[in-house]
Amino acid sequence: MDIARGRGLFVVDGATARLAVLADRAGRRHLGDEKTDSLIDQLHRAMLLWKREHRAGLVEYLHGHDLADHSGFWRLAQARFEVLPRDGEDWRLTSALLGERNTLRTEIKRREAALTGAEPELFE
Repeated sequence: MDIARGRGLFVVDGATARLAVLADRAGRRHLGDEKTDSLIDQLHRAMLLWKREHRAGLVEYLHGHDLADHSGFWRLAQARFEVLPRDGEDWRLTSALLGERNTLRTEIKRREAALTGAEPELFE
């Protein structure tokens, strides 16, 4: 618990504790910067990019961190979507990311094709 609290994963207030939401963690330096960072750090970074309406940065981030097809990343997003309160910002951001998953993957594949000079597949 101390390690998780030190990483900002939990917010402790007296005898109660709760899972930290994006608003609790958005100011953390280097949140999700490294490929070796925890999936929750990487998910929070992706949510922050979405919130800031920085789609190109999100596509680059997902591509650079190999998250477009990372099943654990998307399972974590789905789990949070299912348990978070529906009226919260984290739920809305997670819902948006999940809803755009296929479109984001397509953009990443186009980006990869542009970088390699290959033609993107028409039907994937």
